[in-house]
Amino acid sequence: MAVDQNIKMEFAQRASQTFEVKEVSSGLTFLCRDDETVLCAAQRAGVGLAYECSVGGCGSCKVELIEGEVEELSLEAPGLRARERDKGKRLGCQVIPKSNCKVRFKPDYYYRPAIPPKKFKARFLGSTTVTHDIREFRFSGDDAPAFKPGQYAMVFLPGLSSHRPYSLSNIDGPEREWRFMVRHVLNGKGTDVLFNRLSHGQEVVIDGPYSTAYLRPEIDRDIVLIGGGSGLAPMVSILKGVAANPSMQNRSVIFYYGARSPNDIFSTDILGAAADRCKFVPAVSDALSEHGRNWNGAKGFIHDVVAAEIGTDASAFEYYMAGPPPMIDAVRRKLILDLQVPVEQLHYDRFF
Repeated sequence: MAVDQNIKMEFAQRASQTFEVKEVSSGLTFLCRDDETVLCAAQRAGVGLAYECSVGGCGSCKVELIEGEVEELSLEAPGLRARERDKGKRLGCQVIPKSNCKVRFKPDYYYRPAIPPKKFKARFLGSTTVTHDIREFRFSGDDAPAFKPGQYAMVFLPGLSSHRPYSLSNIDGPEREWRFMVRHVLNGKGTDVLFNRLSHGQEVVIDGPYSTAYLRPEIDRDIVLIGGGSGLAPMVSILKGVAANPSMQNRSVIFYYGARSPNDIFSTDILGAAADRCKFVPAVSDALSEHGRNWNGAKGFIHDVVAAEIGTDASAFEYYMAGPPPMIDAVRRKLILDLQVPVEQLHYDRFF
């Protein structure tokens, strides 16, 4: 088995110190190692620091640094404006404490982890093709924690200095497999490792699970899934979670998937037996493309397709969605402003 020396270092040497982080308004205190961010430490401690993407893009995890020294992973993360930085704001997902710190944010029960995330080693088992540019990568770790359908993890790949967030595409089980559907990005360092350089049995470090956009079986509404691009992964995970849950057998599911052309549409074979649990509606936005001229399915942007199909019944559903920020923002506007769906019925991850 190939074991990357950088991965060994991650566990054996980096976490040499632990610091105390105190949220001054509530008095909540948690410990943070010097190899993890304030956001990760808060999640591990069960503290509800708001977040979404974990990579500095959304700006949800802003904290005010009152006292202490921190290292910032990125000074150019788009989730924080220069004037906010000047006022002492920092992104919880981008700061690592170098001393005891005092910070200010508003703890929110909604963001307390359903399952505290854990960092563990996992072996690469292999991959399978999903579309022309998406593959599903399989990993197994003996110390892997449980996870909920729809969550994501941060993967530390060999030779890279920072993590990559990838959404899980399977459901938790005794085999302790964590599967991720990943789109190949041109010149992407992470996808280059995954698609071209990772060998069978090689070890990576995975930190998870994260995300509040996980399946909620206790909510007694029919379900709408909306995915775009590699936002396919958490929607597949949620669908499989519905299919495996006896208490949800009477729940109907509509699965909308937005793609640029028919070439980007996946085969429902990847859903396995869960394919029978949903009505699948793929939509193509560029029907005039070379691959789209003979497309006989839904055409247009996915938010318009969803609105046209569901119409006045929109508030009867619970929504789970994942994909690029413009897609998610367009869907949210359509559902909330035009179709009067309550905000609390929407659960989403934007892929920055």
